[in-house]
Formats: sequence, C-alpha cells, structure tokens
Amino acid sequence: MNDKHTYEIKISYKFSYGIGKISTTDSLLGRPLENFIDTGSPIEKLVYLLYQEKKNQSYYFLGTFILTKKRLLFFPAINFSRVILSDKNVLNESHLNHLTLENNLIDWHITVYEKRQDPKKKLNTYRTKQIENNISLWFVMCLSSHTHLVKLPKELEIKLVCQTSRDLRHRLKTIKEATVNCEMPVANVPSSPNKKYFLNFEFFLTANRNILEEEYFLPPGIFTVTNDIIKIENTGTKIFSRSTPVKIKGFNSLLTVRTSKITGRLNFPSLFISGHKYAYNEK
Repeated sequence: MNDKHTYEIKISYKFSYGIGKISTTDSLLGRPLENFIDTGSPIEKLVYLLYQEKKNQSYYFLGTFILTKKRLLFFPAINFSRVILSDKNVLNESHLNHLTLENNLIDWHITVYEKRQDPKKKLNTYRTKQIENNISLWFVMCLSSHTHLVKLPKELEIKLVCQTSRDLRHRLKTIKEATVNCEMPVANVPSSPNKKYFLNFEFFLTANRNILEEEYFLPPGIFTVTNDIIKIENTGTKIFSRSTPVKIKGFNSLLTVRTSKITGRLNFPSLFISGHKYAYNEK
C-alpha cells in the first residue's frame, strides 16, 4: 500500500527467450492490464503475440490479446504511441491504445488518447473485410522496422495501482486465471529480401473456429497499404511470408497472423489500416 487511498500490484513474468529485465509503472506491456484495472472489465484470457527476427535471433513483443466476455482487444507493443491510422486512405496521426473486435467478428474500433492520463476516446466503428471461404481481414499493421517493437525481456515486472484492497484481491485473482497456461505464438519470416523492406502483418479471422489448420488457406496475394501511401519497389522476386495461428481459448474464431517482408520503404514508422490488396508479380 502506497498511501491510504491506493494499493500497488506487482505482477512478474519470466520468459525463457528474453534478455534483461523490465520493471515499470508505465509500460506498453502493462497497458492491457492497466486497462483492466481502470475499467474493471473481466478478462477471460490473455495471450502474448511475439515476433522473432531471424537476423539476430531476438524475440520481440508484437502485441497482447485480451479476451473479455464480449470482445477481443489487441494492444500493439510498438515502442512509441503516436501512429498513423488510414481510414479510406485518409491518414490521421493518433496515440493508439488498443483495437477492439466485437463478438460478431464484423464491427471493430480503435481507441486513442491525447495524453496518457486523459480519458480514452473511441474512433468511428469499422468493419472487417470479407475475403473468401468465411475468411475476413480484421486489420493490417505495417512497421518500417522490427526495432519499433518492445524487445522481450528475461523478466518483466508490471506495477499497477488499485484503489481498494478488495479491488486488489479480485484483480490479482482474475489476472492469474487469465494467464494460466498463457499461449505465446511466435510470428516470424525465415528469410529476408536483399533490399530494404518493411514488415507487414495481416490479421485474419474465420467464422468456423473448428476448422482444421491444414484446411485453412489464406487468400493469395498480400493485403497492405496502397502505393500512394508508401513506396513499394516490386523487384519481381517472391514475397517472404509465413502464417502463424493464434489460439485463444474461448474465442469464437480462428485467428491467423500472416507476416511478410515486402521490398520497399514505408514513409512512417508504423501504419494501421483496414486493408487494401496490392498485387505482386512472383517469378
């Protein structure tokens, strides 16, 4: 207890692939739990999504999924908060907190803020993009470099604040239950283009959660930003891609992340869009 009004929670995680230690009261990795503390929304499951950069064999946090009773939230783990959001190719710069997918797997929105201590604001509701065979595209996340992600530590200590001891006991119990046998899927691409490239992450959903992975085929081509937003150098070589299934117990969909390294230059450190298809020539 820090004073007569607040109680401090310390939550520790250990990761076998990490390096060093992170101990903080204001962390991108603590933001999902901080959101739970602030709103009191129940957490059903927490899943960390990792990214492995094959060049240096290092692991990074790509983001955190939080499953509640009605929604799936995704908190990107990029190491700066001001990002570019593309809505019908209109660019807006905002401090991104998280993305929320509704239970119908169609409607979703982005939550932003002006300052960390300010109330969060929900932007307009978007819709997932229906592709084929009951597959939908939730959103696309582009990064100019993996260095914009938070590096995975060996030990992570998150410090949170509660107003009452009753909140403290309840929150700790809920967090412990949500993180039991915590899944940590790893997105990666085994090879890299010879020229400068950016990272492209497509988040796909299917209405059939019982579909077998070997029967789950993602659509051909890559969904990414259009050429008027970024400079893409199409060299005629094959795009380096790999798909990663993300299993979230209790979630009514199979979620898959396709990671690609695309030759070209992203004009911004990061970009979030609803998804536009760009045709590549593969030789």
